[in-house]
Amino acid sequence: MNWKYLWLIVFVSFLVINCGGALSLTPTEMVKFSGREKLPTSKEYPNYGAVVLYENKNVKLYLDSEWEVNVKKTYHTAILYFDDRAKDLLTEKIYLDPDISLIDFSARTIKPNGEIVELSEKDLFPTNTNSNSTYFTDEKSVKFTFKGVEPNSIVEYRYTINNQRSFLNGDLWAIQTSVPKLYSKYSLELPNIFFRYGYNWNFVEQNISVGKPQRYKNMLTQESRKDASKIYYWEVKNIKAIKDEINRPPYRDIAQHIRVALKWNDWQDLSHIYWKLIKNSFQISNKEYFKKLLNSIVGKSKEEKDIIKKIFYYVQENYRYIAVNVGESGYVPNLPETIIKNKYGDCKDMTVLNVVLLRSMGIKAYPALINTADRGDILKTLTSLDFNHMITYVVDKNGKEYWLDGTGNSCPLGEVSSAIEGMTALVIKNNGKSFFKKVPNSSSSDNKLVRKISVNYKDDNSITGNATLTFYGNYNLSIRSLLKNESQSKIDNVIEKYVKTNAPNLELQNINFDDLTNIQDTFNISFDFNSDHLGTQTGTMLVFKPHIFELKSELGKYSSKERNYNIQLREPFKIIDNVEFTFNPLKYSIESIGNNVFKNNKVGRFYSKNKKTENGKIKCFREYVINNKIITPKHYKEFKQIHKTIARGNEEMIVLKTK
Repeated sequence: MNWKYLWLIVFVSFLVINCGGALSLTPTEMVKFSGREKLPTSKEYPNYGAVVLYENKNVKLYLDSEWEVNVKKTYHTAILYFDDRAKDLLTEKIYLDPDISLIDFSARTIKPNGEIVELSEKDLFPTNTNSNSTYFTDEKSVKFTFKGVEPNSIVEYRYTINNQRSFLNGDLWAIQTSVPKLYSKYSLELPNIFFRYGYNWNFVEQNISVGKPQRYKNMLTQESRKDASKIYYWEVKNIKAIKDEINRPPYRDIAQHIRVALKWNDWQDLSHIYWKLIKNSFQISNKEYFKKLLNSIVGKSKEEKDIIKKIFYYVQENYRYIAVNVGESGYVPNLPETIIKNKYGDCKDMTVLNVVLLRSMGIKAYPALINTADRGDILKTLTSLDFNHMITYVVDKNGKEYWLDGTGNSCPLGEVSSAIEGMTALVIKNNGKSFFKKVPNSSSSDNKLVRKISVNYKDDNSITGNATLTFYGNYNLSIRSLLKNESQSKIDNVIEKYVKTNAPNLELQNINFDDLTNIQDTFNISFDFNSDHLGTQTGTMLVFKPHIFELKSELGKYSSKERNYNIQLREPFKIIDNVEFTFNPLKYSIESIGNNVFKNNKVGRFYSKNKKTENGKIKCFREYVINNKIITPKHYKEFKQIHKTIARGNEEMIVLKTK
């Protein structure tokens, strides 16, 4: 038995739900864990709709009758509900992958008068975790909703999930959440055989200091009858809630939590073992077949960049991305021949194809493990395979680097989605050695939306016109992804809906757009439009805003005086509007074209200017720029200044006067 591989491989399965167990804590017993004698009141927590009275998460590793490693996790939580601000806490979702069974489920509502409303297995309903028809995942879940809840009720649940043939890759104790907690406990149980084989575990505290865990004495467990276990635990009391701020950083960056994982000597030790596990997936058994495939992809191309582009686009365009976590494939990719036969794969499979095809052409290409931005960057102090994505790192003969994400089916060569920009990747070489490498960030000039609009104002106060919208960088990727998921017959409707989010009064005709089957650096949409009125006619004056597309100030979202966390945007960006108004100079004269509005600081820039170019024409220019995706509390005031300037710019009007 190779224990290193045993602890490394994850297998998961969706089995029959067995419900049992019971909830036995009284409300008085719940609060005593935190040192209180009675339940808190809403007056003590005026800013929250609930408070967690008691929380206990137990993680237990044990050996089954076949000496396979299993992980059992038990969650027990009791919440005191005050009002609808916490209504989201009344529904709980339990995520289940293949090889995971849900056991010992029980839940109840304890009303203020002591009446108890029990839930049973009949109250568990399956849910779809992803309904996107172009994205498949075998991840499943069940959910339940508490019944009979009224203010000052206690809702309580306890359930256990059993993960067959699993391991201690990485677990998270979410100490801090959106509501305050009176008491939270985490315990970890490991059989002694785990230590006798030379293994140990490690933990890292994030945004909190609780010190080393306490430990119970050795004891026999129901599952591991052959072996005693060591049980470690922490307890924390009176935990403040995470401050709720719009566009705050991901949970792992700001919240109090602890992560635990199997202890490795270092990252080289882990990557060496992982490479041994996956290296067969990067080997080609039928070299003659791959030679023919490469000839059909690359043709007569000799330039490395051209070869890289053709291979990258071939994988994007010919293989459907699906997220599958069946058995060993949770960490181990399929073989190249299997992927080609299936014509689909997950991020690991897409990486395999890119790597083996590029290496077959003598180009240096490596798999790279990475986290998406919503999870937070890799934690280098905890050696673990706690990643959720794999991409390809390429270096040409001149040292130029490329990052290839085969799951982004609209990415031009040299670009990646905002989800992995700036994140740290663990690049694994052929010998199993690894190194960390940052994925470059894009700039505001990379991510642009340029709108060129011509507007004809008619004497009856209606308008006609045409517009061309050009998308660059992540704007290009986003709009292509949005449209690529739609049928050809529905694309016009999707575009019209998209345009009307910022120009609600326009009626669109003659919509045209670039070919979605060809991956390009830009994407263009053009259309004609009309509207039955423009602005407001007051006596002899016609007053209207100089821009057809709205640009809303977000001051309302950022109304607080101070900021606790960084503002984390999707990407830096630039929006440019060029609008030309044409009107009848025999009927109207220009009374006012408004004032120029300008603000430039370290965060970004807003500039708006209108000018008369010739008789009967006015040109309007507007530019809005945010320089970085991360805005620190130090620059929060400057960020708000930009939006104050946008609000002021929105008040500037063009005034025409009837002659």
